[in-house]
Amino acid sequence: MALRHLVFALLLVQGACLSFYGKPNHAGTHDLKHVAQKDTVEQEAIAVKEAQPTGRPSKNESAAEATGVAQNEAGDLNAFIAALVTNVITILIFFLVGGWLRRRYPLVYSKECLTLKDQDEVKEQMNEDTPADVKEVMNQSWEDKVPFVPDDSFWGWSRASADVTIEQFIEFRGLDQAMLIEFTHVAMKMLGTVGLPLVFIMGPCHCWLGGYRAGAPGTDEADYLSYWGMANVVDYHPWLYWAHAFMLWITVVAIQRIAYTAMREFMVHRNHWLKSLPAPRATTILVEGIPEDYRSDEKLKAYFDKIFGSSVVQMALLIKDTDGLLRLTQAENDARSLVEEINFKLLKEKTAEDQQKLKDAEAALKEAKQNSAVERNLVST
Repeated sequence: MALRHLVFALLLVQGACLSFYGKPNHAGTHDLKHVAQKDTVEQEAIAVKEAQPTGRPSKNESAAEATGVAQNEAGDLNAFIAALVTNVITILIFFLVGGWLRRRYPLVYSKECLTLKDQDEVKEQMNEDTPADVKEVMNQSWEDKVPFVPDDSFWGWSRASADVTIEQFIEFRGLDQAMLIEFTHVAMKMLGTVGLPLVFIMGPCHCWLGGYRAGAPGTDEADYLSYWGMANVVDYHPWLYWAHAFMLWITVVAIQRIAYTAMREFMVHRNHWLKSLPAPRATTILVEGIPEDYRSDEKLKAYFDKIFGSSVVQMALLIKDTDGLLRLTQAENDARSLVEEINFKLLKEKTAEDQQKLKDAEAALKEAKQNSAVERNLVST
């Protein structure tokens, strides 16, 4: 009796184990060891998650791992230095070649700073057959083309580039080209605002206060290229991540201020440029998306006059969609050509068949004229 109760208890325990762990594995001792190892790994993972309430792994996933980009490795610093030296040498070569070409071939690289009619090469080619527009360009003085002439030294172009103002650029080259130059200035300001604090403030903090996550100095695992970046900051650093958040908001405010300031300065230059243009360029605007109720010259003019409170619009001209009118006009021309062709045939020989065709063609021409007249009235209104 006791034995029967003992067997029954064992069966209950086995059933409970099966319901919790699943079916038993009868494949042998090797499979049991595999299950035991798997359980150990799962328990370690659970322990790690319990140690970190956020459920993160023991090491945070880096941006390089998340994006699939390879991280820096030991020895990459040499490749970076080699690429940097190559780029610097290339830039210097371009500067040297450009400075030499400017002095060697002034008609090609600095002709705007010259009065061309005074150049010997130009004098030899000018004669009575030279077109008038070409002569006008040749006779144009350098004062009409540039605000000042750079000196003829090797680096004269760089000093001239630094001395010229955006107002002078607008005056001699127009607003569009000046704003292209100003765009590069704004981009350099933004890059400096973002890059200088990161390189000279956050970089040293990463390098000497980050905890050497990229490898201790002097070891084989040391990645010196990553010392200046976030890759050298250990997880859960007590204050460096807060410093990054503070620096981020300073950068956001500074970049926003640069963008708004550049926009305000652009509006000043644009208003001045528009006022200096001759009419009708300075007084003409393009309006798009006009509602159907205002799609006429008179209604559009009245709408803008109402907005400004007085008669400020001299003329309003709408660009009409004449695709349908063109088709109807072409049909009218085809019908008129057919009538003329039949009339020409009737001059030679009059037949009943041709006279019937003429009547049909004249009826078609009348209908085409009516259709085109209706469409023309719709477009004009």
